[in-house]
Amino acid sequence: LQDTFDRVLTSLRLLRLSHNCTLAAHVFHFPTESPSPEQAAQFALFDTTVAPLNSISKDEDGGRAKSFHLKGAALVQAPFDEVLLLDSDNVPVRDVAPLFDSPEFLEMGAVLWPDFFKDQPENVRPTFTFSPLLPPCAPSLTQSAFLQAIWSILGVQCRDEWSTESGQVLVRKSQHLDVCVHLSRKLSPRSS
Repeated sequence: LQDTFDRVLTSLRLLRLSHNCTLAAHVFHFPTESPSPEQAAQFALFDTTVAPLNSISKDEDGGRAKSFHLKGAALVQAPFDEVLLLDSDNVPVRDVAPLFDSPEFLEMGAVLWPDFFKDQPENVRPTFTFSPLLPPCAPSLTQSAFLQAIWSILGVQCRDEWSTESGQVLVRKSQHLDVCVHLSRKLSPRSS
């Protein structure tokens, strides 16, 4: 848990100190989790709001390995119209502010990036992890569990296309709030 906050602080250090990014930052977490006092002081130093998402729970007893539903709720509840959602394991290599002025964002009101995997025609996706023994980009199948793909969640036909990376999403909510709310509800443990 604390390592998640440490990863976010690493990204904030890069954004603020190396990339001179002055965008407002808002970090959401589950109500049962919170940064340590030292981490909270560092967030304050980087002018970052840290707040629990009280409308959701981690569902620790529900067997949920990941917390994808936090993303949808964070998009909906973020206090900004234009939101760049970054997972804690995303490391910015430059200032992210120019993304908001990109032709793609200005035209479409959203920018999505491709994921590492394509969905399977069977509408399931194997769960992969990255092995420290393999090159960084080489996945290894470490368990036989399968996750329901986004195609099934949204009720559309699976196509031979790259999946969308859910750990980095740029969206203008006034233009696409309906999609954010829909995904927030679909990813909620109560809808699984």
